Amino acid sequence: MDANGEAITGANEAFVVEGTGVERTRPFPRPDLLEKIAEASGGSFTELGAGSLADIMTREGKQFRVEASTTRPLLQYWWCLAGMLVLLGCEWWMRRRWGFS
Repeated sequence: MDANGEAITGANEAFVVEGTGVERTRPFPRPDLLEKIAEASGGSFTELGAGSLADIMTREGKQFRVEASTTRPLLQYWWCLAGMLVLLGCEWWMRRRWGFS
């Protein structure tokens, strides 16, 4: 019902579904960052031009594929959070009692 008491017969609204996090919303390569990581780890960085990926592969490595990923909210593990809060509370209480405030 709208403000005048009449039934609403339809509505038009945009509905967008996006992944969360920067990695999922903007999955663009960052050659500058990749080059620095390769340099720091002793690897090599090569940009693909007109060639293919097979041209730069020099050894067989382990290959795997992630078919699905799941994310779980922090509050799903409430017992772990509650335990950490209890430990922090006990630590605070002991410091106050023994004069280490």
